Amino acid sequence: MHNLLPTEEYEWKENDNGNFVCIGAMGNHEATVFSNGYEWQIIINGEDAVGRFVAEEAFDDSEDAMERTEEILNGAECTLVLIKPKDETTNWRQQRTVSNGSPTYGRKHQGLGVSVKKASSGSWYYNVHGSAPQGWHESAEEAMQAFDAQHP
Repeated sequence: MHNLLPTEEYEWKENDNGNFVCIGAMGNHEATVFSNGYEWQIIINGEDAVGRFVAEEAFDDSEDAMERTEEILNGAECTLVLIKPKDETTNWRQQRTVSNGSPTYGRKHQGLGVSVKKASSGSWYYNVHGSAPQGWHESAEEAMQAFDAQHP
């Protein structure tokens, strides 16, 4: 069976980062093909202006990735995964790691990772990833509440 639907023409432009941007017939930025340093991957832009990664697909060269992008834009099946915004803020969650025999907790605040951990002294502290520990509290809950109070 043949696909009788007309296919849209796309124009590809290389940007300053060496990635390739797909421009549709109406002048819209439809997709991006980018290198993560090892392989080429695809981002499809949604009508809501939010990007989505094409999951479980990677390419050795940009030409193959661009060809696949056009197939997807013309209706080929794929799995899309929503890209979370960089300034994301999440709720506290228990992490898999343990610090001094106790679970650790983490969240995102305006895109930055924050952890709550137990020190060897038995006190709890929070730290924004890449910075020194802050605050000394009796419990993990108090450390989380202290961070939340200072960073509404």
